[in-house]
Amino acid sequence: MTNFPIRPGLRIVLSLAALILRLSLYFTSLESLHGETVQSLKRSAAIRPGDYESPVRVPSAYKSSTAEVPAVALRFGRPDHPLEFSQPHVPHGKRASSSLTYQSAVCKGQEYYNMVLDTYAKADEDPKNNQGTEFGESDIDNGWSRTTIPWGEDMRQDWQGAFSSIAAEAGPQPSADLTKIQLRQDTEFTSVKGNAVPSNPQADQASKAHYLCAYSPQSGLIIAQNTASPTNEIRYNHQGISDADLQRLLPPLNRFSDAFFTVWKDLNGFNLQNARKLRYLGRSQISNPDTRYIMRAVFFGARRLKLVPWPGVTFSMRQDPGLALLGTPNGLAAAWLLIDHHGVLGKRDLKVTVWTYNSVPVDVDGGQDDDDDVDAVNIDYYMLWDFGDPNGVPTFQDDPPSSTDSARL
Repeated sequence: MTNFPIRPGLRIVLSLAALILRLSLYFTSLESLHGETVQSLKRSAAIRPGDYESPVRVPSAYKSSTAEVPAVALRFGRPDHPLEFSQPHVPHGKRASSSLTYQSAVCKGQEYYNMVLDTYAKADEDPKNNQGTEFGESDIDNGWSRTTIPWGEDMRQDWQGAFSSIAAEAGPQPSADLTKIQLRQDTEFTSVKGNAVPSNPQADQASKAHYLCAYSPQSGLIIAQNTASPTNEIRYNHQGISDADLQRLLPPLNRFSDAFFTVWKDLNGFNLQNARKLRYLGRSQISNPDTRYIMRAVFFGARRLKLVPWPGVTFSMRQDPGLALLGTPNGLAAAWLLIDHHGVLGKRDLKVTVWTYNSVPVDVDGGQDDDDDVDAVNIDYYMLWDFGDPNGVPTFQDDPPSSTDSARL
């Protein structure tokens, strides 16, 4: 085989041609990548805070023909990476170590709201699914002591505006028949596993859990003031306890929503038609660190909403803040109430009003994260869940827009 020599000039020309080809391929790929990046940025820009990428799963029976129920605004990472959520700026405030963020609370609230709607859909498909879970007086007597406590005048003042609105909507003034009852899990009982649990603190002790609520049967109102569930108290008293051992120390009536609804039925003589009149569930002077953290994210984070005294601000479950509040430790009981007791309450939707008894400036700290934020120290948060007219038919849509930014019941 004969090798033909390549002249130096031709070698230079071939080298330049190869270089030009490589540069052409490089800039072509760069332009393509740039185009994808621009499109990605456009898609990201189209998802603003409060907008939604995908609808909540809503059974067709409850889905509006004109509007979809929105879900949660997501910021998507690469396909091979988990979803990443944008974290709003939140003023300084101490709380227990927790993984609950604003976006994870929205996702959790959406999950529980879907469970409510799925419960209704299953009940429509088969009447056997419309029974729910109900407890009776014997379940209260199994491990729980009951004490009636005077209703303080200070709390009457805190709830004065809400009481007036509830009276205008439901009839009687709630303060007329308020009964404050504390359940305390401190007596001998039979656990969910069937074993006897003594109240002796030196042995397998009762959890000392407690649920303190005020009840107004005439107005369809329950206000939770101080709650500590058996599960949480047992895990605190028995660090590292296994789930199996937890069941041996757990009374059958243990979830907050079951406990207060059983007392509610008792106050209504276990007349289910009267018990159905429950419409409002309030939380007074909220102290749970995670719930307060989410409330600060709603009102003093990037959204900078104005927290005001009653009538406060109302959110539906078609809004991110409403779902976030449902996903907090102080919001889940509202969902569990509708999930477990739909057989008595029927189909109900829910919205939440948040307010403060204090006068709070629009910009609490001028955007600074200070240890002495008035938000973290002095603000009393109040929450009222409204399940709607007991005799009405929920549309699972928002009410028509109000002419003001204030909340309406």
